[in-house]
Amino acid sequence: MALQRFVGRRGLPHTIYTDNATTFHAANRELISLWNSLASTKVQQFYAINGIKWKFIVPQAGWWERLIGLTKQCLRKSLGRALLDEEGLQTALIGIEAALNSRPLVYEQENDSDEILTPAHFLTGKKLTLVPSDPEQKITNLSRNYRIQQDLLDTFWRKWSREYLLQLSTFHQVRNSGKSSHVREGDVVLVHENVTPRHMWKRARVDKLIKGRDGRVRSCVLRLSGKELTRPIQLVIPLEVDQGGEDVRFEDNN
Repeated sequence: MALQRFVGRRGLPHTIYTDNATTFHAANRELISLWNSLASTKVQQFYAINGIKWKFIVPQAGWWERLIGLTKQCLRKSLGRALLDEEGLQTALIGIEAALNSRPLVYEQENDSDEILTPAHFLTGKKLTLVPSDPEQKITNLSRNYRIQQDLLDTFWRKWSREYLLQLSTFHQVRNSGKSSHVREGDVVLVHENVTPRHMWKRARVDKLIKGRDGRVRSCVLRLSGKELTRPIQLVIPLEVDQGGEDVRFEDNN
């Protein structure tokens, strides 16, 4: 049924990536049953007829598992003791899906006004947008439930975007531990800010790297919306797929 819903919404996929049954550590019956249904002969025949490739992720795949773990962790913290009905939970999960699919992956254009490629571009062909909320809306039971949903998604966004940027920064620092800096002049980078609207990532281009007396880069001059600003190098983070063309492989610490 899950596959039918996906095909009905997105169309036939070219490739399906799934977890391995051996990685379901909790041995949850529903998960095992779902995996077995995907592995059934009937479903496999459907794949073959429609030219669909089915691939397993490798065990201990750092980036896959880390991103999922980070999402579940932030969701638990955002929900707290809140009780959501089925519709409320579905709305929250779709909002979280949109948050993950808005994250910037790579930037290859010279024009700073061009969009950064995100997972949403592969799904919809464009970036995702939000339906604006009305702060002057009269409080009713319906609007109160809507406000709860928005507060939950705002909380998740603050927690997830902050943790995501920290993980991304840590990866680049470790990968470039032998270099004076994990960014280069001309790179398009993310700027770590405490508060940003949902699905909005502050990006800038590095104009100049500033070194300290020890010869290591300590800060940089950024160009953001036509203006120059200086930020500590710790708050400047390369994209998942940087201009060098190497993508991120996080190690799972859970």
